[in-house]
Order: sequence, then structure tokens, then C-alpha cells
Amino acid sequence: MIAGKGRKGEELERYVLDGERMNLRVTAYRETGFFVTVAGAFYVLECQTGSGSSWREIATFRHDDQITIPRDQLRAVNADVAYFYIGWIYAVTSDGGKSWVVWDAENDLPGWQPADYRFITGVELQPDGKGTMRVSTLRFPYDRLVTDDFGKTWRPMPS
Repeated sequence: MIAGKGRKGEELERYVLDGERMNLRVTAYRETGFFVTVAGAFYVLECQTGSGSSWREIATFRHDDQITIPRDQLRAVNADVAYFYIGWIYAVTSDGGKSWVVWDAENDLPGWQPADYRFITGVELQPDGKGTMRVSTLRFPYDRLVTDDFGKTWRPMPS
């Protein structure tokens, strides 16, 4: 349970992206609980490496609304590199799903304050680890962040 919020209820939707070395899935669960007046949803990213292995939870994001899973935001760059973003979190693997880094603007981006659920508006990541993240400028002075380590860290790129 997330403080002051509900907990995962029934499954609303599931999307699976099968890959060469790893499978990824995002599952949306209805938010339930005593303190919930308008049910949102939890979006859970999981990874499976190797045939028959169990699914491992990588990240969970709670959204105030029950949106359709943003399928275009779950991407495999190649057999080793994949990422997913939603709201203000970004999760990436560069070793075929063995390890993951979850970047959270709320904790990892100095000066940022939650404003809406579309903070990350797009990500482009290259196989060499260089990439660009487009972000909302509603409460942040830059419209792009850049990385050279697959998005394990991001830094503002002045407009």
C-alpha cells in the first residue's frame, strides 16, 4: 500500500513485449482501498529472463486515472537494452534484463516538483547509451534531458 493511497486490485489490462533475451510486461491494476474515493491505477513493469523463469517486478507507478497502458513507452532497443517510462519514472536495463535502474524525477531531478502525469513526454535511446528525454516544462525550466549511460542518470540540456 502506498501512503494515503489504495492498493492493487483487479487486473485491468496487460501488455507483453517478447524479446530475444528478455520478455517485458506492464500490467495495470485497479486501485482499491478504504481511502480511495476516485480509483486510479497501478502500472507494474516486470521482466522475465530465460525461458520458464519467473517474472520479476522492476517498478510500480501509481496514476490518479485509469489510463490505457502506454505501449509505445515500453521499448526494446536491442537484445540487451530496453526501457519503459510513465509519468515521471523511467526504468532501463542494458544487460538483457539482469539488472535495472529506475530513475524517478521526484527523487533524482533537483528542482523538479510533481505537476502532472505527463512529465516525460518522450525518450530516444541509442544502443551506445546516449539519449534524450523530452519533458514538460510546466514546473521545470528545461524541455530536454540528456544521458550517456542509458538513462541511469539524466542532466538538463539547455533549450
